[in-house]
Amino acid sequence: NISLSLLLHPRTFSRCSTMDLSSMKPSSNNRRKRKQKNLDPLTDLYAQEDTMDFQLANNNVSGNTVDMSTKQKKSQEKKVRQGGNRSGTQRVTSAHQDAHKIRIVYEDDDILVVHKPRFIACHPSTSHTKDTLVQQVIGHLGGDRELLSNLDCTPEVDRPGIVHRIDWQTSGLLIMAKNTAAHLNLKEQFQKHTIKRTYYCLTHNHFRDAQGVIDVSIGRHHSNPSKRVPLTDALTKKKQTFKDAFTKYKVLQLFTDGSGRNKYSLVRCNLKTGRTHQIRVHLTHVGRPLVGDKLYGSKKQPFQQGAQVLHAKSLGFVHPTTGKEMSFDSELPSYFAEILKGLKEVKVDDRDIL
Repeated sequence: NISLSLLLHPRTFSRCSTMDLSSMKPSSNNRRKRKQKNLDPLTDLYAQEDTMDFQLANNNVSGNTVDMSTKQKKSQEKKVRQGGNRSGTQRVTSAHQDAHKIRIVYEDDDILVVHKPRFIACHPSTSHTKDTLVQQVIGHLGGDRELLSNLDCTPEVDRPGIVHRIDWQTSGLLIMAKNTAAHLNLKEQFQKHTIKRTYYCLTHNHFRDAQGVIDVSIGRHHSNPSKRVPLTDALTKKKQTFKDAFTKYKVLQLFTDGSGRNKYSLVRCNLKTGRTHQIRVHLTHVGRPLVGDKLYGSKKQPFQQGAQVLHAKSLGFVHPTTGKEMSFDSELPSYFAEILKGLKEVKVDDRDIL
């Protein structure tokens, strides 16, 4: 078992304060503002993803939070590029991360590795028009979108540099490509399933097995285009396109809340495939939906966190130009750590028959 003290960085908890969230009542003005933003009342509180350390090897550089202003742009580029061109992995540390700012973890002439906080979309769409990851990265590059690959851009979808995506409510690490050659190489690595991606999530209920593999194809919901469904016998007769999906999971810790009635599991997921909502669909399919997942699980938000508790924690790939192995790992964001801190750990030997 991985103890909570080892799993989470000690500095994360040094900033966490104990508070009664149920007693917090925002003013009517604040409620109106949050309603306009379509966010839960306490989204702003939990979206403060501070004390974010990126545990990387070799060279050290100072981190930079991307800002759209011209004033900070040059100093940000200088901080990132001090690590050298294609020099391998680096360590980036921040004392505080703004809820609406991405973070450049690594950058060279061919790629960027970016940390995306929760509630930021990867690229513009009809529902997300401002402050997307793509727009912030372009701002970091001096407003020159030609410094990102346009390989997968279409008149309908403008996503320069995007090689892969994570849900807008999910935090974590992504790779972006600056040119077509790098984009094609990374795309091939994804297609061959050689890129290593690890996610941490908190689910409802305990697991019977400490680890396992979920091998269930996933397809689009017949009436809800934003939702995905697992392939079942009932759906095999319908003319829907399903794709193979493999999720390997390991249960790291088991928890209960203060009452002891509600059970939770901290789970590490490694993806072989990267289907839309794959982890959310697979874990719901086996009866362990993600905490806070309104689309696939309960509408209730037991910790008022505003969305599913899911973080893209680590990333490993081969550099598209140098051929060097690159690996990046991030600490759990503070909202995630705060939730775990408030739960009671259950020893595996002491748990009930599930």
